[in-house]
Amino acid sequence: MIYFYPFAKQSYSLVCHQDQKKLIEVGGCRSLVCARCTGIYLSALILSFAFLFKQPKQNPPIKYFLFTGILMLVDVIFSSLKVYNYSKTIALLTGILFGSVLFIYFCNGLNFLFTKTTNRN
Repeated sequence: MIYFYPFAKQSYSLVCHQDQKKLIEVGGCRSLVCARCTGIYLSALILSFAFLFKQPKQNPPIKYFLFTGILMLVDVIFSSLKVYNYSKTIALLTGILFGSVLFIYFCNGLNFLFTKTTNRN
């Protein structure tokens, strides 16, 4: 596992800034991504298990995607401009909200793609 760490850290650095102050620490071990990205990945993991039992039939309304995206963007802007101090909890929650909606769109898109490809053959 220790040999995989540098590869994983480098891979995640392509999509996350990995600022040491913004990483979640549990039991002395730090996550490889910031709190917001952890929320996005965590929601994808939880929903992927949930979708084994029940999949959504349709995408949520686009307003949910826009709302969660804007909410996350507002958090980034406000904490960057020091309107309020960065909060790992808020970043994690906005990541979970946005990641949940994003994952539903992603899964439904994959289902549509595979259904369309299968029906063509």
